[in-house]
Amino acid sequence: VNSGDSHIFKPLLEFNATTPHNVTQTFLLTANTTLITLKNIGRYVQFMISLPTIALELFQFICLLYKFYFSVTNLYFADLRSFTSEAAPTEIHGIDVHDMSYSTELNEALSQIYTELSLFNCDLIPNSSLLHYYLSKDNILISFRQRVVGIESLIFLSEQLLILRPTIELVFRQHNLESDITYISDFYSNIVGNSFGLRIPVYRGIARYSLNYEQIFQKMITTKWDIKELISQHNQYVDLIYKEFEHIICIFDKISFTIPIPDLVRTMVFEDCSSFVNKVLVEGFANGKKCTHQGRALMLFDFREFVAEIEKTCKIRVPKMSYVEDYINAYYLDDDELDKWTQAHREYSSFQLNALSNCKSSFKKRTTNKFLNLIDKGTPPH
Repeated sequence: VNSGDSHIFKPLLEFNATTPHNVTQTFLLTANTTLITLKNIGRYVQFMISLPTIALELFQFICLLYKFYFSVTNLYFADLRSFTSEAAPTEIHGIDVHDMSYSTELNEALSQIYTELSLFNCDLIPNSSLLHYYLSKDNILISFRQRVVGIESLIFLSEQLLILRPTIELVFRQHNLESDITYISDFYSNIVGNSFGLRIPVYRGIARYSLNYEQIFQKMITTKWDIKELISQHNQYVDLIYKEFEHIICIFDKISFTIPIPDLVRTMVFEDCSSFVNKVLVEGFANGKKCTHQGRALMLFDFREFVAEIEKTCKIRVPKMSYVEDYINAYYLDDDELDKWTQAHREYSSFQLNALSNCKSSFKKRTTNKFLNLIDKGTPPH
């Protein structure tokens, strides 16, 4: 997919590159390859109308062409598992690097596609060195442009197929081929319908490489939480988070001079970045060796300052806020309540839960051991 050039989309209205923030949503963001694919699909539909006796075979060719396009889009723009090293860490400071949130339905659709394409000896092995170049943080400008055009082109192709569906079904009904409409329904329900879900792993992959989460974590572990008085100023790592988001906003603005970025894309990337930051925050809080009540209150203050600024700057709602707030507030629970809370919150790692017991100065040795046993029995180590 030649999505690195500035001519990869054909705007329906004039695109004013000097005002990227005011781009209207009436544009066509798609790759040249997609337009060629759609043109071929259109020819098949014309043949179906002219040659209804072989309409099913022609429709199967359409399905095969679309499935190949779908699978290549996934391998090159979404599926990090296809080229990451087995020795690479599966988690970095609370972020599962392999969890790109493929839904069960999407996984089943892709599995069905790969099984079918394997019968035709299709070569779907991505170029690892090319993908590493695109997806590294230093090349996020290239990575973002390529992947946005890649996935939005697939979405555009899927939308066009949905528009064509009544015409295709009409051909079958007019020539008493209604028994084959079930095949059409399965294709649209199981394959085309699930293509829209590929946006999530694509944009989550961008979010994974957009911010320097390692630097944020390193700044957090130098923060002192054993303070005696509550201060009204947030810690320096919060400013670092602001700067990271400002950096990615600048990248978005720069890209907007060459291709229009839909509002949905910005929202999805910013929300995923915020969700990853939440993971890092909890991991950073858990690494605090000593913490007072004032320190725990400062953690909550820092988090709310982060949320307020990001929601204002990025125009989003920070997702999964309770993941951070619940962890901070768990410090104030008494021993019995914390036991119950631990059993009900398996989303935290054993290290993070262990940190709660280490920080609670009110824990007696017997209570602490009981708490740690609960963690070992119910929570897998990360």
